[in-house]
Amino acid sequence: KRGCEELYARIEAGQSRKVREPKWRGLRPLLTAACLVLVLGALVFGATRLQNGELPVFGGASGNPEAHADQPYYDVWQALRGIGESHVDGGTAKLTGTMEDMQTAAAAGTGEADEAAPAAGQQEGGADYGETNVQVQGVDEADMVKNDGEYLYVLSYDGEGGRLLSIVHAESMTLRHQMKLDEGDDYRYTREMYVTGDLLTLVGSRSKAVPGGEQEESSAVTPETADKIAAGSSYYLDESTCFAQVYQLNDDRSKCEPLRYHEQSGAYSSSRMVDGTLYLVSAQYFYVAETLEYGDVEGYLPFVRTDAEADYATLPAHCHDITESPRDQYTQVSAIPVTGDGDAVTRSVLGSSGDTIYGSTKNLYVVVYGTDGLQAMRFALEPGGIAEPVTGDVPGDMLNNQFSMDEYNGYFRVVTTKWADDGQVNRLYVLDEGMAVVGESGDLAPGETVYSVRFMGDMAYVVTFL
Repeated sequence: KRGCEELYARIEAGQSRKVREPKWRGLRPLLTAACLVLVLGALVFGATRLQNGELPVFGGASGNPEAHADQPYYDVWQALRGIGESHVDGGTAKLTGTMEDMQTAAAAGTGEADEAAPAAGQQEGGADYGETNVQVQGVDEADMVKNDGEYLYVLSYDGEGGRLLSIVHAESMTLRHQMKLDEGDDYRYTREMYVTGDLLTLVGSRSKAVPGGEQEESSAVTPETADKIAAGSSYYLDESTCFAQVYQLNDDRSKCEPLRYHEQSGAYSSSRMVDGTLYLVSAQYFYVAETLEYGDVEGYLPFVRTDAEADYATLPAHCHDITESPRDQYTQVSAIPVTGDGDAVTRSVLGSSGDTIYGSTKNLYVVVYGTDGLQAMRFALEPGGIAEPVTGDVPGDMLNNQFSMDEYNGYFRVVTTKWADDGQVNRLYVLDEGMAVVGESGDLAPGETVYSVRFMGDMAYVVTFL
């Protein structure tokens, strides 16, 4: 009734016909226009936030999930809700398994590179210096020693638990440049490198934030995460990250200047370099045993940054993909232009972790362990980026290593092992571009273990051992 005492008094006195409208009613058109301006402003602000990939955070209960169907992370939220609800009962057992998965993946961070490390001898084209033993011609792989025909680039240990980069002139065997890596940062560890012309790219692991206590180099589980696991927490997100640091080398290799940086969530899985673009793959684990509100989704999303001192940015919604039966894992794949000026492009797949990868000059394949066996994701390599993944199921329970995969005439070929009641069975499968199985072999050496696979043209050579 505030401000309307005169109005009510006249109504009670029977003088309602003589009452004039309050003055504010004459301003109705102006007020209406002002409201429209406010609404339009809110819409523009919201659209800008969505374009920038920011997450609108809501308070309170989620209510009807369909009420958020038009929100950018709706599909991710629904998948996370399903994972959380499936863990509400019996979540502790799942939590323990997830921690073991994290440790296994972290310890195997450079497993693929170990086989690819020996020198290849003489390269095609008459080169008289050794290079990294790559699986596919034209697809470079990271290594601890690189050779460009004039200089040797060596990653070693500095005697204090850190990494040391040395650049040596090969003919005179004189040291041109040397620097400590990861100095002053106990939670960063350089693993491997690439040399592309006058550019040197380091790849490695680190943590999103400095946790309390010490962290082992080979572990993706920080003490903070371990405390959450021990306390039976209903939530955690693995804060391990991986990075790529590009340096500009001068002509005589006496200087090494930082040029570009990229960091993404997840422990380092592997990488490839094709035509000056680095493809970086990481696996991120999380655990949720609760029904998520939409406003809590941001705490479960992958993140990236392009400066070692900058804030982390949540990965935009249009860069997310989801597997059919998602588990509490992410695979992140980034295309980082090393020789160009474009921006890095990152895609994330919810429900799987990048375990073993194979790269051709046209596609990057990531084979992951799903709920019912293996899944293969094919990322087409596009100029300046990567395409949305095409996913298919691959019969089998495990791979031997990256050499168990190959691409030939547009088909993906893979040798897998499947565990049966009467022992293990090995088979070769052929998948088309849609990642559908279009051919398979019979059982190969039932009961024996695959030790090595090599594809040569239209032949596959599979070595087994009993």
